[in-house]
Amino acid sequence: MMRGLIWRRTPPVPAIYAEELQKGQQLVLVPNPHWAGDKPHFKRVSVKIIGESASRRLQLSRGDLDIADSLPVDQLSALKQEGKVAVAEYPSLRVTYLYLNNSKAPLNQVDLRRAVSWATDYQGMVKGILSGNGKQMRGPIPDGMWGFDATAMQYSFDEAKAKAALEKVKDKPASLTFLYSDNDPNWEPIALSTQASLGKLGINVKLEKLANATMRDRVGKGDYDIAIGNWSPDFADPYMFMNYWFESDKKGLPGNRSFYENKRSIPCCRRR
Repeated sequence: MMRGLIWRRTPPVPAIYAEELQKGQQLVLVPNPHWAGDKPHFKRVSVKIIGESASRRLQLSRGDLDIADSLPVDQLSALKQEGKVAVAEYPSLRVTYLYLNNSKAPLNQVDLRRAVSWATDYQGMVKGILSGNGKQMRGPIPDGMWGFDATAMQYSFDEAKAKAALEKVKDKPASLTFLYSDNDPNWEPIALSTQASLGKLGINVKLEKLANATMRDRVGKGDYDIAIGNWSPDFADPYMFMNYWFESDKKGLPGNRSFYENKRSIPCCRRR
């Protein structure tokens, strides 16, 4: 409620201001007539919220939209072939990762988490799902950000090592739940890939597709075994990854969504 009040009552700001907000539909921005600086180049900008990526692509193709983002790779390829729009691609610090719930059985067992990590087909996902438009992370700091360590340990798909790690697990699970939503079109194929990989270890992965708000609520409460999410830093500093992902006071939706806790790691995260 407060957010809606803020939007409706926000006074004009330098250069542009929000003239209209239709919750869940669009935001209309217009020039501030009282702005003393250089006049904006546009008289009106309408930011439309279109949940379905296929709808965004269709409206872009027929000229109903000027710009669209967050389109899946296969749709970008189709747009390139159509030749009607310019497709711009740039490096990004946005990452997709799996939350392995450290706070409860069975994934509170480190060897089970290692087994999952060795069983994951990273390159298959990068090539098959992202069509090569991505790379596997090496450590928690992404390539392109200062602090990135090109020599850091990196898991790879190794079924033998996955089985060896699983042998060390005291309480082997027969099944694990995997939460995802349609918030990102890549999440479902990643979930299916994980299901297939862990199935080879004898672990049945039960996929639960939920409304994104419901999924976030369960992730925030730690009510899951495996879940998936995206993370994009507010600014290009390792703080946005190291501190948010690992500090115990940020468990849940604030950032530490795996509910990881290691008192020895906290001083390292905070050392500047």
